[in-house]
Amino acid sequence: THVKEFRLFADIINDVALTLDMLAPYAQRHGSMMSWVILSFSTIGKTLCGVSAGATKGRITQHFSRHGNMADLSAKESTQETLVSLLGMIGGVAVARVLHHMPYVFTWVLFGVLTVTHVLANYKAVKLLKLATLNPERTCELMEGLLAALVTDQSDQDLEKAMQQVKTPEEMDESLGAS
Repeated sequence: THVKEFRLFADIINDVALTLDMLAPYAQRHGSMMSWVILSFSTIGKTLCGVSAGATKGRITQHFSRHGNMADLSAKESTQETLVSLLGMIGGVAVARVLHHMPYVFTWVLFGVLTVTHVLANYKAVKLLKLATLNPERTCELMEGLLAALVTDQSDQDLEKAMQQVKTPEEMDESLGAS
């Protein structure tokens, strides 16, 4: 029910896991056990990312599918993902070659800038999603309005007017987790 929140969580936990991967070589100086612990937490973070991203992927794909073309859309998205991964690996090798001869501070600065950019871009992308679903908070507000309209002793005409005042999911406040 919290598709957008879990999608953003997946991106953030993945960035945390990547940061732990980058810290692991520094921890090796303090013994192999510390490095092992850091890499274990990194693996747990990547696993949480995979579970969270996989759980939200279908609903987000369904959101973009407007004419019963979810399978086609999913196939195209998978192809794009493969291409982006390939370009990312090529770009990563090029950046690694450049950074290889520079002090480590440049690596950390570039990583920090790219990580912050990644989180901000994903936050904005998630905010733009307008899913037509009800999370628990929105369901409670909708049901309260509906029950208030039904419980009051009103004529049929008043009841119809009250039902028109119940908010639709699109009209609900963003603070309620509006999708």
